[in-house]
Amino acid sequence: MRPITYITADVVVNLVMAIAGMVILILLGLLLYHLKFGGNVLFVLAGFVLCAVSFFACGYVVANVATSARGAQVIGQLFYFPMMFLSGAAIPREFMPPTMRTISNFFPFTHCVTLLQNLWRGDPLGGQLVPTAVIAGLLVAGAYVATRFFRWE
Repeated sequence: MRPITYITADVVVNLVMAIAGMVILILLGLLLYHLKFGGNVLFVLAGFVLCAVSFFACGYVVANVATSARGAQVIGQLFYFPMMFLSGAAIPREFMPPTMRTISNFFPFTHCVTLLQNLWRGDPLGGQLVPTAVIAGLLVAGAYVATRFFRWE
């Protein structure tokens, strides 16, 4: 099997699971917490897919760099926790000191959070250029490295 066939199948399966998880989470938010939505469903879905696929590509880069499953887990955790806490996903960026907000701009997940929050609120797409460009750049770079250095093991 060619590497691109395997990678595509893996990404599609994981993307379907991620979308299903997102739908369940949103439905629970609507039912239990009366979640408000002011955006366009298709734009939010497109933004979510872009973010998810970009980080799938990053996962493949980590898999190429790591020499073992444990190594991949350590590398992933080293990136995951700072991004989660500094991106605004766990703690709103508005509560962070200005220096931390500036540092958080260097994490790609910050741009995912910003993009999805703005799309959820219904902000116009014109204001989404920077987050979209950063995430798309991450996707292109990650996909290139993942496919270029893919190895069977």
